[in-house]
This record gives sequence, structure tokens and C-alpha cells, in this order.
Amino acid sequence: MLRSTLPLCALLLTLLPGPSAVADGQGWFGFLARGKWGEGFGVFVDLQARLQFATFDMDRTILEPAVTYAFDPAWTGFLGYGWLPIYGATPATEHRVWQQVQWEPRTKGYVLRLRGRLEE
Repeated sequence: MLRSTLPLCALLLTLLPGPSAVADGQGWFGFLARGKWGEGFGVFVDLQARLQFATFDMDRTILEPAVTYAFDPAWTGFLGYGWLPIYGATPATEHRVWQQVQWEPRTKGYVLRLRGRLEE
């Protein structure tokens, strides 16, 4: 009997919330832009402002410009830099180099976009 109830008890314990669960959230405002620059080359910019819902304080800003290269109409590579100032009790600034590959096949009626990113 004990052997059959142990897995059930373990499953029920995993469904309970953690002891330090805090209800909080963020709102994001973003701006994305892409442009072509020469044969196959382009530029990309991602700018975000993130606000805490509880206090409406600015949590962080993200600026990620990149140079892009279209290998063919469906495949694009990105090489970018990220500048992320973090505000609050312990302010800091992150600097990241990132690479991304994006696959966007030509389809009729819908857009399919898959991407993989490596941030360092």
C-alpha cells in the first residue's frame, strides 16, 4: 500500500506553489526595424522598455542592433550587440554579443518564422 501512495504524494507535492511565490509582472513596449543595405546585407534594431506592473517603474531597457545577411530568400544570419541597462535596487548594465539564424520559408496565407539565437 505504501509503495503505491508514494508516487501519488510526490506528484501532488509538485503541484503545490513554492513558498516564496510572488505575484508580479512586466509590461513591454518594443520597437523593431529591419532594412536592406546592399546586396544581401541589412540592418536590424530591437529597442524595448520594460516596466514593472506593481510600481510602474522602469525595470530595464534593451537595445540590440545587428547586421544581417540573407544567404537565400529563406535563410538570414544576424550578428548583433546587446546593451541592457538594469534599473532598481542594484543597477547594472549587461553587454552581449549575439548571433542568430532565421528561417522564413515563403508560404501562402501565413507567415512561418523559426529562429535560433546564441547570446554570450
